[in-house]
Amino acid sequence: KDQKPAPEQNVTNPQTGQNQGDVSAQPKTGKEQAQSPMNTDQENHFLSTAKLIGMEVRNQQGETAGKVYDVLIDPKKKSAPMAIVSFGGFLGIGDDLYAIPWNELKHSHDGEACVLNVPKAPESVSSARPDWIALEESFSDEQPKFAQGPYGLKPAKEGDVPTAPTETADLVSANRLMDQDIQVAGSEDRLGGLENLILGSGMGQVACAVITTEVERDYPNPVRVGGPAVGDPAVRADNSLEYRDVAIPFTLVEIQNGGKTLTANVSEEEIKQAPEYDNVKRRELGHDREWVRGVYDRFDEDLNQIGRNEGQKAKSIALEK
Repeated sequence: KDQKPAPEQNVTNPQTGQNQGDVSAQPKTGKEQAQSPMNTDQENHFLSTAKLIGMEVRNQQGETAGKVYDVLIDPKKKSAPMAIVSFGGFLGIGDDLYAIPWNELKHSHDGEACVLNVPKAPESVSSARPDWIALEESFSDEQPKFAQGPYGLKPAKEGDVPTAPTETADLVSANRLMDQDIQVAGSEDRLGGLENLILGSGMGQVACAVITTEVERDYPNPVRVGGPAVGDPAVRADNSLEYRDVAIPFTLVEIQNGGKTLTANVSEEEIKQAPEYDNVKRRELGHDREWVRGVYDRFDEDLNQIGRNEGQKAKSIALEK
C-alpha cells in the first residue's frame, strides 16, 4: 500500500516568527515568483480593448504623457506583446507613435489611465527606451496605416529600430480586427462580428472575444446566429432581428491571413448558450479572473492555457483589412 506522507512539522523560526511547516508563509524565490501564474492583483485583472484604446497614459509623476492608440495582437501565442502609444496630437493625428512592450504599461484599475514606466514622455526613442519603436504614419482612405520596414514598421528615424531577435512574431492591430466577421471554423457560416477583446492587464493574455450576434425576437430561444448579410432577402421587413453580445474563450478563436480572416471553433448551437456580455455592467464592475473563468467553464476550456506575453517583438504588423 502507498505510504501516507509524514505530517508537517509545525516548527517556528525564531528569527522570523513564521511557521516553517506553512509553505505559504515561506518567502518565494525570484524564480518561483516569476513562475507563479496570476500571483498579483495586476495579474488577476482584465480589461477590454474598447476601454483601453483611447485611455490616457501618465508618467510616474502622474503627468499626462499621451494616449493608448492601439494594441498589437500575436495570433499564434494569443497575447498582446505591444501597445501603440501616441504622444502629442490627437489619437494618431499630428502626434508621435511608439510601439511599446506591454510590460511598460501598468493599468491603474481605476478606469482613468495607464501608467507608463518612464519618468517623462520621451523626446527621442533612442534616448528613452532602446526597445521602443518610433513609427512613421501615413493615411489612406481615412484609415491610418504603417509603411513596411523592419518589423513591418517604418521607423521615424534611422537607427530607432533594434536588431531583430531570433524569435519574431507577425502582429495584428486590434483596431483593425474590430467589427470583422467571425465564421464557424471549417465552414462559411457566420457567427457574428468581433466587438471587443478582453486582455489580462498583467501578463498581456488575450482571454476572451466578445461577439455580436443577431437573433430573431419571435422565438423564446435564439434561432439565428450571425444573421443574414445586408441586402439578403432573408432580412425581415418588420425588423424583428435583435443584437446580442456574447463572450467566448479566445483559445477557440483563430486569426489568419494577417487579420483578414477570423474563425472560431464554436458551433451555432454553442454560441446560443454563450454567456451574454453586458457592456455597461462590465464597464462598472470590470473583468476579474472569476468572470473570465466563468466564460471558460461554459465552454469547458482551460483558463491556464491562455497566451502570455513573453516580450517578443514584431516581425511584421498587419494593419490593413
